[in-house]
Amino acid sequence: MSSLLLTLMLLVSVYDISDRFEKHIKKRYDETGLENKMSYRLYRLSFIGYYNLKKHNEITSNKMAIADFRQSSKEKRFYIIDFENNILLFQSYVAHGENSGNKIPISFSNEENSLKSSIGFYVTKEVYIGSNGVSIRVDGMDEGFNNNARERMVVIHGADYVSDRLVGTSKGCLAVSYEDRDIVVKLLSYKSGVFIYSSNEEYLDRTKYLNIETARSQFISERSGKVLYKILYGE
Repeated sequence: MSSLLLTLMLLVSVYDISDRFEKHIKKRYDETGLENKMSYRLYRLSFIGYYNLKKHNEITSNKMAIADFRQSSKEKRFYIIDFENNILLFQSYVAHGENSGNKIPISFSNEENSLKSSIGFYVTKEVYIGSNGVSIRVDGMDEGFNNNARERMVVIHGADYVSDRLVGTSKGCLAVSYEDRDIVVKLLSYKSGVFIYSSNEEYLDRTKYLNIETARSQFISERSGKVLYKILYGE
């Protein structure tokens, strides 16, 4: 068999795997029932990010919180998805930083005292009791975009300025209503993923957590392991 034919076969195989992976992401989106709730584009990016975080051993939870900051704060733009079981677990309101904009945030920062939100991927860490009650500390994963989150004391907390009637602005944190706080803390256990998204081409070009090849490799590796386990142990 000629080297040219082998190369062509390899290219076709790679294309087939890529195509099947994209179709699988769309299938997961449909099964999760997100039509008219979350755009497919955002789900796809979150799905890819989730498996990149797993590949880098940053998260251990099946759940990821997603804040769609392309939407107005009047919308239920905060989601928690179980990516393993294709379930939308939670959807409600969330505040953004006061200097990021009014209803729709348009400016983001990684700097201390900016009072702005920071886009990108995060990982939840310790649950603690602070001035806003039970809260979750997060570490930013994206260098130059949110890696100063801990120093800036960016956390997930409850706030009296978030409700179904009015959503104010935070100091840069992800603030939810006090009514929603307990379920959010419960769902986002230690080392869950968080994705704050806004249309920012520089971020999309620079983040390492939206590498589709890495996501596909991790996804296939996990599925192959489960199949092998069933063959070996009959479970």
